[in-house]
Amino acid sequence: SGGTFFGCKAFASLTEVSDLEKAQQRLFSANPQTLTYDQIEGMLGTVCPACAIQFHRTLLVHQSDHPRTFLALIASLLGRGALAGLALRVVHQLRWAQSRPRDPPPATAPGTHSHDINLHEVLRELIVSLLGAGDSRVAEQALRELHAVGLEPTASLCALVIGGLLSHGPSPASASGEDPQPGLHGDLPRGSSRGAKTEKESQCELALALKADLPLWGIPPKDLTPIYDVIVRRLAKAGLIELAEAQLTEMHFTGVQPSLRIYNVLVHALLKDGAATRAVKLLNEMQASGCS
Repeated sequence: SGGTFFGCKAFASLTEVSDLEKAQQRLFSANPQTLTYDQIEGMLGTVCPACAIQFHRTLLVHQSDHPRTFLALIASLLGRGALAGLALRVVHQLRWAQSRPRDPPPATAPGTHSHDINLHEVLRELIVSLLGAGDSRVAEQALRELHAVGLEPTASLCALVIGGLLSHGPSPASASGEDPQPGLHGDLPRGSSRGAKTEKESQCELALALKADLPLWGIPPKDLTPIYDVIVRRLAKAGLIELAEAQLTEMHFTGVQPSLRIYNVLVHALLKDGAATRAVKLLNEMQASGCS
């Protein structure tokens, strides 16, 4: 039976290669520069998901506009539910495409040639789909890959990834093995008696580490407020009030202006936790800061 299984597997591989060759023949009979989005997506859909990435590379070799082909590749893989497992291969292919020289675009009116397609829209689609599939760790890796190739993510995209990581953040029970004494960045306790960190704690640390890197990526303080808003709301919802308060302390220290929503979330969480004195202190601080 083992031989039969191997034979079936080999036959499937041969079929995939045959389909890939047929798709490439179709490509060679056309001019890649003139292919429409629908034609590219149709060609990608004729091969298995793994081969689609290989075929997509063939498109890039022949100078087909890569923002358009990446969008078609993502749409094709999404339609077959295959994007999650292949996402990092897609992003690595983007790195390869960005590093290789391309022919200059045809002479057209300024801002109208196809190379001006906004890659951030394509990459946002990729990351949003990963978050929708619950693959927030892969989305975080993809976000860092984008920064590595010079495609600086927007603050809103970073907020989505951080929110995805924290949507499965640590629960109060898992974080209460030791009294958390978060530092400036609200680090979770390390080397505690509970042994290795849980998956939820690891994702929370990933979110906070990503947030700490954003100023180094050139995101200005005014654009960090919505990101802190996401972090404080998620931590407060998880009952990690001290960790949420640490984010407010950090905002003051780094010159990021807290929003009224952040104060409201923290005050509500403190009152719900029975910490009325701390809630009143926070309200006084809010009024003194002029946030109303």
